[in-house]
Amino acid sequence: MEPEQPQNHRKTIRNLRIGIVSAAVALGLVAFFEINRQPRTDDAEVTANFIGIAPQVEGPIIRLNVNDNQFVKQGELLFEIDDRPYQIRSTERKRRKPLRPKPSSKRPHNCCFRRQG
Repeated sequence: MEPEQPQNHRKTIRNLRIGIVSAAVALGLVAFFEINRQPRTDDAEVTANFIGIAPQVEGPIIRLNVNDNQFVKQGELLFEIDDRPYQIRSTERKRRKPLRPKPSSKRPHNCCFRRQG
C-alpha cells in the first residue's frame, strides 16, 4: 500500500495544478471580455462623434426629447427650454424703455425761430 500513496499524491498535486491553471485562464478570459464590454480609462478620454448645439435663447431645459446615441431627423424637436426667464427679461426691458414725448403741433420747433437783432 505504501507504493500507491506517492502515486495518488502525485495525481492529486497534478490535478490541483491543472485546476489552478484552468481557473486562472478562465478568470483571465472573464476579465478580458468584461473590460472589452465596459471599458474604463484613467485619463478619461474617449473618441466619439458628437455635434454641438446651442439655442438662440438661454434657460433651463424642461424636457429632453432624445436619448443618448439616438438618431434624429432634421427639424425634429430635441429639447424644450423653459421660457419664463426669457419672458421676465422681455417684460423688464419693455418697462425700462423711456417714454418719448409725442410731437405736438402746438409747440414750435427750433428750426422755425429766427434770431432778431
